[in-house]
Amino acid sequence: MLRPPTRRLSRILTVTITTLLALIVALPAWAHHTVILTKANTPGNAPRVVDGAVSFAFYGWMNKPLDVRSFKLTFTAGQRLYFEAIMPDLAPENTIPNHHLPQILITTPSGSLIAVPPTLREPFYEEHSHTTLIRFAKVDRVAEAGTHHIVVIGARQQRFALATGLLEAPGQLENGTIGTFYYVIHWYQTPAPYDPAGV
Repeated sequence: MLRPPTRRLSRILTVTITTLLALIVALPAWAHHTVILTKANTPGNAPRVVDGAVSFAFYGWMNKPLDVRSFKLTFTAGQRLYFEAIMPDLAPENTIPNHHLPQILITTPSGSLIAVPPTLREPFYEEHSHTTLIRFAKVDRVAEAGTHHIVVIGARQQRFALATGLLEAPGQLENGTIGTFYYVIHWYQTPAPYDPAGV
């Protein structure tokens, strides 16, 4: 005759399931270190990635036209400056024409200004977060040694993200906080306008 599960067995199952869920949630954060950008992250108050080759993902909301979000990436000579600009494949983002998507400007250590127009429209499925996204800009070039300033300028209310670096390794961030996988899902599920200060 089968007996109902004991309290001890129930506790063991609860702990096991909780542990597995925690591990699953932690995995995507290792793939890209998550950072939420806020309206406070202007060019003069931008978080800085100490090694720009390490994978980070900067998530944000544009709440009105000409909103600005910024971060910095520091490289040694010969490293690659790599990032992809993405947005959810959801309304309203997937209804916005490319010429109304965020504009990206890079200021190099030597003072050169590089404009990155939103010329792509590449839908894809992101397996770690189980989200559908659209890639709208990409940069892949040899970086100058020193710190690059990345500025994102909004044209409409929308969510955006920049995934930077190709090296999946522990990363160091100055003037900012590395978040959790929860932040990614919250960003995906929360349309603009939104103030992420309380995330």
